[in-house]
Amino acid sequence: MLDGDHNMDTKKIKIGDIAKKLGINIQTIRYYERIGMIPKPERSLSGYRYFTEDFVKRIEFIKKAQQIGFSLDEIKELLKLKVSSSKNSKRVREKKKQKLNLIDKKLARLTALKKVLKELVSVCEKKGTTQPCPILQSLDEEDNCCGND
Repeated sequence: MLDGDHNMDTKKIKIGDIAKKLGINIQTIRYYERIGMIPKPERSLSGYRYFTEDFVKRIEFIKKAQQIGFSLDEIKELLKLKVSSSKNSKRVREKKKQKLNLIDKKLARLTALKKVLKELVSVCEKKGTTQPCPILQSLDEEDNCCGND
């Protein structure tokens, strides 16, 4: 079938070629297959997995969604919405809004943390090396920063 003459169907791509093209590990692709993020690919008589360009695009979608902060569970849901009817565009927008709100909250926490660390570094630079480090002291304190109410 697919063994022997790979040029017969140039649209079939080996797992190693996909991994190399996308800069990911082969095990990542196998993991996506195991958890159902990509369908099981066609196999040659010798057992090699052969993927189509659609598989590659799906994996690219997964990687891009991860890069902007979506978890694998969230991506699974987005993939389901992507495959189903166009009525789901409202749900996709809602998922993106939820992720944006989460990112805004993380940014606010990181901004607060950055401010605290800048202040600590400033205090540390003003104190001599013979005095205890204010950064280490602040980490020993219970309620020291970042809105931990």
